[in-house]
Amino acid sequence: MNHEKTQDLFALYLDNKLDSNIKIKVEKHLHDCQECSSFLNEFKSITKSLRELGQAELPKGYFHKLDIKIDAEKVKKPGFFRIFTLQRVLI
Repeated sequence: MNHEKTQDLFALYLDNKLDSNIKIKVEKHLHDCQECSSFLNEFKSITKSLRELGQAELPKGYFHKLDIKIDAEKVKKPGFFRIFTLQRVLI
C-alpha cells in the first residue's frame, strides 16, 4: 500500500470502519513508514481539536436567506446544465 492510499483511509481507520484485510495493510504500512505514522498522529490531533470545537449555531433565518440568494442567482444567470436540461425537456 502506498502513502496516498494509506492516508486516504485514515478517517475510516480511526473510526474502525475498514475491512479487516485493508486494516492489516494500513497497519503494516504504518509500521514500515515513519512519514505516514507521523501524518496519522497529526491527523488524530487535528480531528480531536475539531471535535472539541463543537458545532457553531447559525444565525436565525440563515437557511431562508440562503435559499433566497440561491434562487436569485438561478434567475440571474442560468447555468449551462440548467439550459441543457431545459432544452432536453422541451425537445
